[in-house]
Amino acid sequence: MTCKIIRYEKGRLYDRGFEYVMKDAAKKIEEKNDDFLIMCVGETGTGKTNLSFHAMTLYLKEKADFKYFTIRQQDFADMMKKIVKEPLPRFLCFDEANVDRRESMTKFNRQLIKLYFKIRKLNILHWWNNPSADMIDLRLIKERIKGLIYIFTKDVKKPRLYYYYTKDGLLKLYEKHGNLTHKTLRKHAKKFAFFRGWFWEYNGKLWDEYNNMAVDRTIEDVNEFSEIYGSNKKGLTGAAIGRKIGVSKGTIMRYSKSMIENEILELDKDYYVTPLGKKLYYENSVSKFLEWGKKQWERAKQNEYTNLPKLS
Repeated sequence: MTCKIIRYEKGRLYDRGFEYVMKDAAKKIEEKNDDFLIMCVGETGTGKTNLSFHAMTLYLKEKADFKYFTIRQQDFADMMKKIVKEPLPRFLCFDEANVDRRESMTKFNRQLIKLYFKIRKLNILHWWNNPSADMIDLRLIKERIKGLIYIFTKDVKKPRLYYYYTKDGLLKLYEKHGNLTHKTLRKHAKKFAFFRGWFWEYNGKLWDEYNNMAVDRTIEDVNEFSEIYGSNKKGLTGAAIGRKIGVSKGTIMRYSKSMIENEILELDKDYYVTPLGKKLYYENSVSKFLEWGKKQWERAKQNEYTNLPKLS
């Protein structure tokens, strides 16, 4: 297979190959009554968000809405539940998905990948923006990803350039070279990519909403950072948790280790780690420690009776 070069056409926002991909996705969704997952990768600043807005506008037309563009896990989960009840066509973007093998060790990403292996026939065009394809689970590529876009330029005065890989081309590239790094995707694109396309920055209605959201999110991130590391940071020590529920600091440390291993306590949600490596717990974790303690007491009590010697 030889990569096709889609020529530039003045006055257009993106190449005709990109239109073909969107139309092909719509056709396959309808004919196979299935979902269609496209992954878009590239370094920061290459325009993954821009291209996802182009995709949504092209696919949904007047129905395009910023609510279908999600960044936070909670927003994505909420919209996934809502979108299945909406009329066709359906488009859902998960920006900064980070579903690589390292990130997939988190509880959310494990559940997300499981979900995408299970969902079928929901007729959704899924679009994931991810920093890199290198650590994507091979099974996910084989069974769910239909196409991959790799953006490799950051030009402002010229169109951004990208390569589009079909699943078949992506798997052949992986089998031949053993990885999907940015370097590999670009170096061997002439042989394995389907085509090379281009696009200009998106300047439609979704961009203003994105900028407003970005400002709000930045403020939230600053406040969160200040809360954790600033002089007025909030956090309970293990000893403080122990006093609240009536156990020793050592018991809390044992509880904490077990609860983290069993994913009862989640980093940044229930506790955080200071620059010196000390764990501090949020107020909401107190009830979890109390519930865990009750379970340990019940288990110990049960063992006390089951381990009694038999009466003759």
